[in-house]
Amino acid sequence: MSIIQEMYDLTKDKIESLCFSNRIDCDIQTNQYPIVFKFRIMEDGEILTTQTSCAEMVFEEELQIRTTADFSIDEKTFNKIKNLSKKAHHLYLHAFFETKKLVENS
Repeated sequence: MSIIQEMYDLTKDKIESLCFSNRIDCDIQTNQYPIVFKFRIMEDGEILTTQTSCAEMVFEEELQIRTTADFSIDEKTFNKIKNLSKKAHHLYLHAFFETKKLVENS
């Protein structure tokens, strides 16, 4: 495993830990473009199944943040999640292209 992949995994773990401690479920979707980070509020360890209480960070040409009406977290936590998500996205792209280069050169 490359250093870049390890850094991505550590950053992803930080996001998941921060979310878990704030009762938020995090789903990182890297299987297609654009990469999407989905966040849903949890109650009693269960994800709320309604369409409300969720947010998405969509990494296209620019970061787009979409939230539903009742998704609410404090600004400090939101900024930590946003900054870690941006870092994870950046590292994921580096790891993706690093892997692609290794495959092409083998």
